Amino acid sequence: RDLSLFGPFQLFEVFETQAEMDEAFPSGSYLLSFTQAGPIQRQITLTIPPAVPPIPKVTGFATTQAWSASQDGTLRWNGFTGAAADDYQSVYIADAEGNMVFQAPDPCVPRELPVSATSIVIPANTLQAGQTYDAQILYSKQFYFSTNAVPEMAGFGSQNRTTRFTLVTTGGNPAVP
Repeated sequence: RDLSLFGPFQLFEVFETQAEMDEAFPSGSYLLSFTQAGPIQRQITLTIPPAVPPIPKVTGFATTQAWSASQDGTLRWNGFTGAAADDYQSVYIADAEGNMVFQAPDPCVPRELPVSATSIVIPANTLQAGQTYDAQILYSKQFYFSTNAVPEMAGFGSQNRTTRFTLVTTGGNPAVP
């Protein structure tokens, strides 16, 4: 692909199946070529591994459909098997308008979420009663990271798996898993 742009660049695509992703971006080496200000052309080799993160799965889904907003609640999921120290997982919960109401990790709170975690406590009164929230759990397997391969530029490459679901507080309408 040949692009001209200024500022941040992100290549992001969503695939419905692993086969679709493998066809579009099979594992192997890719050469990223670009020119910064001036005539110097840069090249970075990115190697996409064949291993991808597992699919995050909510355990106890029924609990997420009758969540008590006035009490601490624990969201649980399967483990991120095969995760390495540089990999990442996150949990996001947004209200009906798309406003983030809870996230982990969150350095501002601070709230950590180690890649080995399989649950997180959502504190009482973080969510409002009688509401339906959009939630997601993401696993991210990093295959490239550099802050010095190219002057004045950082690079990051990863494969992600995300599971989206609704979280309904007491008084809301149940959703289909």
